[in-house]
This record gives sequence, structure tokens and C-alpha cells, in this order.
Amino acid sequence: LLVAFPLSFLLMISVLSLRWVRWIIPTLPFLCILSAYAIDKSARWLAARNSMRVGVAVGVFLLGMILVPLGLADARFAREVSGTDTRTEAGQWILDNIPAGSPLLMEINAPQLPKDSYTFFYVADGGVVQLDLNAHKHSIYRPIGGWSNRLSDLQNAGEITEQRIEYIVMSDFYDRYLAERDAHPQEVAKYEEIMRLGVLIFETESSVGQNRGPTIRIFKVPIASPVDGARS
Repeated sequence: LLVAFPLSFLLMISVLSLRWVRWIIPTLPFLCILSAYAIDKSARWLAARNSMRVGVAVGVFLLGMILVPLGLADARFAREVSGTDTRTEAGQWILDNIPAGSPLLMEINAPQLPKDSYTFFYVADGGVVQLDLNAHKHSIYRPIGGWSNRLSDLQNAGEITEQRIEYIVMSDFYDRYLAERDAHPQEVAKYEEIMRLGVLIFETESSVGQNRGPTIRIFKVPIASPVDGARS
């Protein structure tokens, strides 16, 4: 029974097209019990054939092989979560370097900022939508619409310049799609089309053992003045 559940569960999640690391959590109690049983049986078997000292030493060694890597991983995780998240870093850079009131197109999982600090836009239903401050109950801007706020869902990238958006704040969905370009060619192409509209002015990413958070990129989009637009 202890072997049947984790084995069947792992087989089930392995055939899915989407996989999250946390999905393995239900199997951990079973794997811990099996590991403890294996260590205990090994130590008892050696103690019976050699000496109690040998059995205990082997048991401690096997236990250490499991606990030491886990302890080091926990220590690294603690350092990372105590560091400055990339979204916090990017959010502070925006407040320090982008003039208040500027129009920003924000992707989901991007920095959270005071809702009255800028003119916020987001992607919804395939188009660019301006945030309604009166309808937004939070004091901090949060994307409305959940996962549909990915920039790759924007049907017409030209809306960005049509609505005279000056800055694009992009999270790491581009990197996720790029890692599986063959499976998501359209999404990658859409992101790269959007990135070509502007100039990269800021980028930050997490560092192993230092901090956590998605890669954040900020692009400045050159906006033609109304006079220039009329002349062109």
C-alpha cells in the first residue's frame, strides 16, 4: 500500500501536459515512511550480523545523507525569502525613476504599486484596458482578470502605441514560454513583437541563495507627439 499510492500518483501527474513541483507533496509522507523503514531495516540487519555500533553508525550515515541536503536546501531557501524580492526591487525602481502619472502596461505577477501613482493598463479579453480607480477597491494596484493578464493574450500589439502607453512592465511568462518555444511558438512571437515596440530600460532576476521572484523587465515605448503624428 505504501508503494502503490506514490507510484500510481507519480505516473498520473507525469502524463499531464502541465506539471507543478508542488504536486508531488501528497506523496511525501509515503516516501518518508518508506525511507525510514529502509534505514531501520538496514541498521538492524547490520547490527545483527556485525555489532550494534556498526548498525547505529550506518543508520546515522544513511539518515545524514537525507537530512544534510534537505537542511542545506532549507538554509538556502531561508536566505532567498529573506532577500529582496525582484518585484519589490522593480517596484522601488519604478517609483524612483518613472514620473508619477505615467501610463504603465502591467502584466500579472508584476510589482504592486499604489493605484493612484500611475495610470495603469492591463490586458483583458484580448485588449488593453485602463484601470478604473473608482472600481478598484484596493489601495495597491492588482491586475484584474487573473491569468488572462498575460501580455501574450493581447491580440493587437498596436493597441499599446494607440493608447499612448509609455512603459511596459513584463514578468517572467515570456521566459516560461521561451523555455518551451516549440510548444508555444505563438506566445513567444507575441512577446517578442511587444518587446520590439520599446527599449529595455530595467531588468532584474532572482539569484540562487540570495533572493526570489520572477524576472521583471521594463520597456520604454517611444511615443510620437500629436504634432509628429499629424505630420507623419
